[in-house]
Amino acid sequence: MDVFNIAFSGFNLVYTIFLILMLFYWMTVFIGLLDLSSFDFDVDIDADVDVELDVDVDVDADVDVDTDVEVEKEVAIGGSGGGAGIFLTFLSFLNFGKIPFMVLMSFLALSMWSFAMIETHYFGIQSVVWASIFFVPNVVVGFLVTKVITQPLRPIFKEEENEFKTHKDIIGKTGEVILKTDDQNLGQVEIEGKQLGKILITVKADQGYSLANGDQALVIAYEEEDNYYVVTPFG
Repeated sequence: MDVFNIAFSGFNLVYTIFLILMLFYWMTVFIGLLDLSSFDFDVDIDADVDVELDVDVDVDADVDVDTDVEVEKEVAIGGSGGGAGIFLTFLSFLNFGKIPFMVLMSFLALSMWSFAMIETHYFGIQSVVWASIFFVPNVVVGFLVTKVITQPLRPIFKEEENEFKTHKDIIGKTGEVILKTDDQNLGQVEIEGKQLGKILITVKADQGYSLANGDQALVIAYEEEDNYYVVTPFG
């Protein structure tokens, strides 16, 4: 009862609610309502990715339209950028973008709650004023403890890192045709990425094939000279 009273006292209530929310999240994961990536953010701190896709498409409808479409997807985070670069480097140090967000938050909640309970027991903190003074140290120590605990988990979640670092990484991926294509005309395919989200690539169908909007396509090659991918029907 003493632990219960301390946990739900005014000066520790914030930490307890935070921990309860994390426990509720894991309950929903265990029963299958949510998964580990439900609240993840599309953050890639370590890698600089520059995917530039140029499309020159002839669209034949009632009239002939020449369309130049340039789709540029850039993620260049870390390494520079003044204060923003320092902040992102700090996030990288804390394993943000390398460990699922809710895993980090769960360890942070447990760490902060534990320190708050220890402080109350040994220092007799029973006022909101003193609890507020100890809040920032709790957050700092909580993040450092979370860093230490989650560091060994990084190899487990390594496959969640961005997979589109080079053109070769896109070969073998499947996606939905957004702009129809055949072996003579360029089109576009949308591919789902783990960190970058959806990206559009310029494609041309393999010899003898044509794909309509909504078809599933498999990327089988990249034509470096003309800057497009070769796709074939999938499924």
